[in-house]
Order: sequence, then C-alpha cells, then structure tokens
Amino acid sequence: YACIPELIFATLFVYNFSIYRFSRLINTGDADNDLNLGASLFQLYGTSDFGGVSSLAQHSQTPEVTTQAIVVTDNNTMICPVQTTAVGSHNLVFGMPEGCERSTCEYYVGLSPNPSDPTYLDVYLEGNAAGWIAIGFSLNTQMENDDVLGCRVNSDNVTVVDTWNPSPRQEANVLDATQDGLCVQSTSFTNSRITCSFSRTIVVTDVGQDYNLDSSYYLLFGRRAA
Repeated sequence: YACIPELIFATLFVYNFSIYRFSRLINTGDADNDLNLGASLFQLYGTSDFGGVSSLAQHSQTPEVTTQAIVVTDNNTMICPVQTTAVGSHNLVFGMPEGCERSTCEYYVGLSPNPSDPTYLDVYLEGNAAGWIAIGFSLNTQMENDDVLGCRVNSDNVTVVDTWNPSPRQEANVLDATQDGLCVQSTSFTNSRITCSFSRTIVVTDVGQDYNLDSSYYLLFGRRAA
C-alpha cells in the first residue's frame, strides 16, 4: 500500500452494466486532490452514459447526495437511502374507509421496498390522529409480540418510532432498545392530521423486538384519533 494507494481487485462491463471493486487509502495519497475518508463527508452517487473520456468529467444525470454527512469507516454507521418511494406508488396500500382517496382517508398506509436500497422498507402513514398512527407486523391476529412502526405527536412535533407489542396483550407497547435502522424522510402535523414518510431496515436490528420484514405477516392498522 505504501507504493500503490489504489488496488484494483476486479472490473466487469457486460451488456452496458459496470461492476468495479477496488480499495483506496483512507488518508490522503495526493494532498491537494484527496480527502481523508475517515472524516465525516457527504456522499454523491453518479453515473455517465458518455464514453471516451479519461476523467469523471460529465455525468448523465444530477448525482444523488446523502441527506447527512457520514463517517464511512465507522462500523456503526448506517447509510440511509438517497431516494424514497413516491407517495401513491407504493406496492401495497390500505385506506380506511375502503376505497377512499388518500387525502380523505381516516387512515392510510403505503409500503414498498426502497427504490435505491432494497434492504430498506419504505413506509408512508397519513391520517386523522391526535396522538399517533402506526402499522404493525404480527404473526397472528392478536396485538402481542408485534413489530410496530409508528409516528407520534408531541406538542405538534412528529416523531417516528420503532416499537414492540409484548406478550401478554395487556402489557404496554414499548420502544425498541435502539432506534437504529430508521431513516426519517418527512413528517408533518397539520389540522389534526399526521403525515410521515420513513424507511426501516428489512432485517432485524433489535433482536427480540424486530421482525425480518422479508416474510409473511398479518398487518395491524392503528391510530389514536383523540
């Protein structure tokens, strides 16, 4: 590494699809042209359809940018998706009452794998609620041992939470030990109506309080209307 700051392990270009795998020194190899990759940095994701250039001089579309600066060398770093499923285009939607238009539904939820990172599930919740609105994933039709994702209001501020319904059913809903794996996209509380958009890792983050969402579950639809 002292002599070769970049080591190329593999490259592949098949049917206009490129794959590259390489390593680079974390610290600066060229003082005037490198950043220390151990620092907190925004990440830009770009591609180009223009060939015949020797540098990354022109991209074919505006690069996506992470919503926050990230320390990529931190093993605990979670990189949130750079895109989210557009409202109204989720793979699975449910509204109450049945057949309602989203903006008029008492309760509405949309679920879909994230378009830029399929290891995340995109969740969109909207409805008339004074306290909270939530979607639960259950192994049965009972409110116990459920993985529950929701949005709660406190002083007109909306917070996205990952929670667990314990067993027996009389036990109070509890926050997960950590809130890792959640990426909040947007929230609002206007005219007693909650709207929130977020993503959660599909795999288990908090053992014993999360389900792997890449499986079959009963869905529980809940809200506190007053």
